[in-house]
Formats: sequence, C-alpha cells, structure tokens
Amino acid sequence: MKSVKTDIDPEQEKEVKGFPPDTLRHLEALINGLPETIWSIDTKMRLVTANKSFVERVRMATGKTIKKGDDVLIKEFGKDRLDKWLQYYEKAFSGEQFTIQEDIYDPVKQAKHYSLISLTPLMGEGNKVAGVACHSKDITSETLNVKALEIAMARLERIMDSSMDMICAIDENDYILSVNAASEKILGYRPEEMIGKKLFDFIYPEDLEMTLKMVASVMAGNEVTNNENRYVRKDGSLVPLMWSARWDPDDRVRYGIARDATERKKSEAALQSSNERFEYVTKATSDIIWDWNLETNEVYYSGNIEYLFGHKSGSNRDNLPFYFEHVHPDDRERVVLYPDQVKYGTMVNWSQEYRFKKANGEYAFVLDKGIVIRDKDGVGLRMIGAMQDITLLKENELRVMQQNEKLLEIAQINAHEIRRPVATILGLVQLLNDNSVTSEADKQVLDHLKAATNELDDVIKRIIDKTVS
Repeated sequence: MKSVKTDIDPEQEKEVKGFPPDTLRHLEALINGLPETIWSIDTKMRLVTANKSFVERVRMATGKTIKKGDDVLIKEFGKDRLDKWLQYYEKAFSGEQFTIQEDIYDPVKQAKHYSLISLTPLMGEGNKVAGVACHSKDITSETLNVKALEIAMARLERIMDSSMDMICAIDENDYILSVNAASEKILGYRPEEMIGKKLFDFIYPEDLEMTLKMVASVMAGNEVTNNENRYVRKDGSLVPLMWSARWDPDDRVRYGIARDATERKKSEAALQSSNERFEYVTKATSDIIWDWNLETNEVYYSGNIEYLFGHKSGSNRDNLPFYFEHVHPDDRERVVLYPDQVKYGTMVNWSQEYRFKKANGEYAFVLDKGIVIRDKDGVGLRMIGAMQDITLLKENELRVMQQNEKLLEIAQINAHEIRRPVATILGLVQLLNDNSVTSEADKQVLDHLKAATNELDDVIKRIIDKTVS
C-alpha cells in the first residue's frame, strides 16, 4: 500500500522535508506495510504522510479527498471534532505520547466504528518535535463485544438482584466472592456485608458438620439439590435455607442458590397436621375412607379396607380397575363410575348400595357415599367418600322379613282354624233361634251369644288384616 503523494509548492516542500530523510523512508515503509490507518503531520497541522485507509476515512467523514500538504483539520469535520483533535495534536506537540479511543459514525453503513488511536511525537533536528505520527486501529468488534458483555453482565446482575433466592459464588477456601441482593431479605445482610467473609460465619453452629459434608460432596463433583440447613440472621433469628450447589473446577468456584424454606416448613407442618387429622378420622370411624384423584386415577383406601374386607390399604394406579373387578357383576352397570363421567359431569353427591367382594371371595353389602370436588371451571379434581359395611343390617332385614312371612303364615293358619268353630257356633245359634227357642229369656241369651260370636269373628278378621299389612 503506497502513501499519497501530491505536487506542492516549493515552500511547502521545504517545510515537509523538515523531517530527516531516514525518518521519512522508515515512515513510508511502516505505513505501507500495515493495514491500519496511519498518518503524520507537521507542526503546522499539515499532512506529511498517509495511507489509503486514512484518505478513505477522511473522505467518508467529510466528503473531501485529502492530499499531502493539506491541513488535517478540515472544517467539514465539525467544530466539536476539530476542537477535540486540535487538543490531541497540541498535546502530542508538547512531547507527550498517548492513546485515545474514538467512535466515528459511518453514514453508509449507519453504524458506529470504534478506533484505538495512538499519537507519538516525531523528533527533528535539535531534538525538537517536528511533527506527530498517528496510528489508528479498528477495534469495533472488540468494543462491541465488550459492550455486549457489559450489557449482559448488567442484565444478569438485574436478574440476579430480582431473584427471591440468594445466589452466591464461593471460592475453594469458603470465602464469599459475590452474592445478590436477596441476601438482605433472607439473612438481613447487604451483599457488601457478606462479600469477603466465610460462608460458614453465618451458619447455625449445630448444622456446621452436616454442611461441611455437603460441601465436600459438591467439591467432589456431585451436584447437590434441596439440601437444608439453618443460618443465623443479622437479628439473631434462625432461617432454614434450601440449597442447590455446583463446583466449577476450572474457575475453582462453588456456585450456590439458597431459598428461604420458612414457608415450605410451615406448609409441611400444616400438611403433616392435616394428614394426622385425616388418619385419626379414618381410625375413629368404622367406614372405609376413599380418595379418588381424577387427574391420575389413583384411588386411596384407608386402613379399614384391610380390617373389614382383607384388601391392601393405601393407593396406587391399579386401584380403579381393582374397584371395578370387586363390585358384584349384577351391580356393576348401576354402580361403577368412570373418570370422564365424573370429571366433566355435573354430579356433586353420589350414594349407592351394592355388594363388594372381600379378599376371601365372600360379598359384603355396602352403603357408599361420595362428594366431587371441582375447580372454579367445574372440572372435577377429586372425589372423596366413605364406604360403610351394612352386611349385618342387610342380614337383619332379611331375618325380619323371613320372620314376618312366618308370622303371617301362622296368623293366617290360626285365623282359619279359629274362625271354623266360630262359624259353627253362629250356625247353631241361628238354628236354635229359628226352631226351638220360644221363651223370651232364652231368646235374649241366644241373641247375646250370637252378638259375642260375631264380635269374636270381627276381631279375628282385624288380626288377619293387620298381619297381612
């Protein structure tokens, strides 16, 4: 790449040639052998040497073609840019070598270019500054990468600080390298109060040994998740933390995420209390409590199913077909419910009597009742119910029915047998009344006997009617 050469007047030529000849030759060789933008000026701000890159950049910025001997401070650069570069050149003329970074807007590509520019004083006769050599390197790619990294780091920092979890980096000696803003909410310490201190300074002493084992596992290459330990807050109170951690052997850094487990512990305690109440209820009743999950089709049976019918209690995904198979075949069509029927239907309460097969093959009579729990859209989530063994009740009903049938039969037989002599007496009374009784006193006795016999016959009829009904 050759430098730009133009014809100038003798006076300019004389001033340009104020540089030592060797310097000019070396400068020519330098700028022709490098791809970067290179130029030099004399003490009157005129161009001494330049490569094509410099000429092209000036043309791009001002629309003009600069030549050797021209003033480098072209007015088309604009006042602000000219003032800035005048200060740069004067600083170099004072004998100082320095580097600046500058951005230039490219109107063609509609993008900024970033350059790293160095200015070096050139010494002439008498060790005086005869000019300035300038070298510009395009660092657009590097600058954009740095800016992108800065943006990414800033975004990452915002994300980390918006996290409700405490995120930290810890070196191999257990010192905290960084921690996000969640530390203040969780532990009461601002990040700057924790960075540089050992993580173990904040741990509850009773949990130290357990935590050291966890750390050893992490640094051995194992990813640890959901490990719980307790830390001491700034106010002295304890907070349970749920940790996930990973060791980076290249950076020699341990990364950890800690979540405040206080609410989870409360929820677990409440759930445990609820489960205990449920277990007590199932033990306090003789019914079989069941819980049908309409999402998974799992059915839970309380322990009474084992006590009453000999079947295994608990829940699994096979319990729905288990139920189907143990309902008496004659009751199946009437009784068995299907998931979609319950889930997307409108039924709330359900009740049926049917026969259910025990583990020993016998059938028990049961009264089964359930209620469907639905979400806000009416879709069924669960169905919970209680199955009551009413076998004894059914057997008692059968015995009573059989006894009633026997009593009816006895009553009918007895009534028939009793009514037969009554009818005979009535016939004899009628006969006596018609043929042989002539005295008034005998007739009165006979009438009383007839009335009493008719009354007895009426009583027997009423007994029969009551027994039948």
